[in-house]
Amino acid sequence: MSHELDTAFAIRNTGMRFTSQRLKVAHALRHSVGHRTVEEIRDIIGADSLPLSTVYRAIRALKTSHLVAEVDAGGRAAYEWVDAGQLHHHLVCDRCFAASPLAVEIIERLHGEIRAATGFEAAPEHFMVHGICLGCRGFRESEAAR
Repeated sequence: MSHELDTAFAIRNTGMRFTSQRLKVAHALRHSVGHRTVEEIRDIIGADSLPLSTVYRAIRALKTSHLVAEVDAGGRAAYEWVDAGQLHHHLVCDRCFAASPLAVEIIERLHGEIRAATGFEAAPEHFMVHGICLGCRGFRESEAAR
């Protein structure tokens, strides 16, 4: 099956209405590495191909259908393709805004601890932890040592 057919199938599988605009946005995200802003997504598709407002609407629909995850990197939203039902977690650096994956097992342990302590059943599909990455922390510590 082609990549575009895989993407079309993923969209249809969610029960969301299929449109060519959603397919273009989904395909651009699905075959990009890392997180992309709406402007970057439009550039991948072709700036003349879709208005920015259409890209925003497509992203909102794909996010609602759990095919796209959003990361807030310093007040700038960026998006990444995730397969429907896939848990997707990140560590986000508040200094350089890098987003790196966080192992699902860590979050599963946290869920267990929350349930044991409070009886609350947490169910985040996309969990983000903000802080300072190792690279930025090392840079800051070396600056302080001077």
